[in-house]
Amino acid sequence: MRKLLIKPYVFLRNLFRGRGLSRIKFLKNINLAADKFLRGKTEEFMMKRGGKMYMDPFGYLSERFQEYEPYESDLIESLLKEGDTFVDIGASIGWYTLIGANKVGPSGKVYAFEPDPRSSALLRKNVDANDYKNVTVVEKAVSEKVGEHEIFLREEKWGNNSFFNPMQDPETLVLPFVRGNSPEGYAKETSVKTVSLDDYFKDTRIDLMKIDTEGAENLALKGGKGVFTKNRNITVICEYIPFIMEATGGKGEHERFLRGFEELGFSIQDLDEHEKRLVPVSVEEVLEKYTAGKRNGTNLLFKRA
Repeated sequence: MRKLLIKPYVFLRNLFRGRGLSRIKFLKNINLAADKFLRGKTEEFMMKRGGKMYMDPFGYLSERFQEYEPYESDLIESLLKEGDTFVDIGASIGWYTLIGANKVGPSGKVYAFEPDPRSSALLRKNVDANDYKNVTVVEKAVSEKVGEHEIFLREEKWGNNSFFNPMQDPETLVLPFVRGNSPEGYAKETSVKTVSLDDYFKDTRIDLMKIDTEGAENLALKGGKGVFTKNRNITVICEYIPFIMEATGGKGEHERFLRGFEELGFSIQDLDEHEKRLVPVSVEEVLEKYTAGKRNGTNLLFKRA
């Protein structure tokens, strides 16, 4: 029965993604119940894109019934070649790290940054399980400076860990993501070590960088302007969700992020997951289409012409 329901469920979820329906409690609870049913029995590991991957118990990657971010995964595979250097910021348990390690080969290098000790432990386990010797795991958060920062670790959905306190707006930042209608126990506060890109990569050539830090993307940019200036041919793929960025850095944080890359000479392309294509866009077009008020977002590709 599960197999018969998987295709219509995935179709409907993709069709209505980004429309704010998760804020409607009745629809949210139906979706969570369907998701749990279709996952079926939890498995210790799965074979994904030719590699073995040990799973976290609640994460998006444990959805056996669909490919995780298929277009972005295909794009990263297509951009990397033997001998390249790939930097995975917000590596979680290693989906893109493993893709990168396979593509760049023994002569290439992957740097995976993940501050959550639970995720980084699984990340290391996944790297070892595939016998990749070209990966360096850094258990730190990438920010604007070296030091420490408070972080809020999710009890479930480890990939949603953030610098911002989700309890500042539980109606928007907590309830859409939990079973039931209470934010209690959603996240716990702790402290993690931070590093800046400019401090870590003083003389390293970087070909491709992926940044997914749940709203702290502009902090990575501010601490990495030297890296982005030196690496003239770097390509950067970055999550862009204005209301999450503003929860982290205050009003206008998403625009400061876009302007920062613009000032460094980068052009922007929008990753259209539905059409599976890159769409050239201006800063103004991005600001108009994706707003904190709409609660929407996308992934962007930055590259110099």
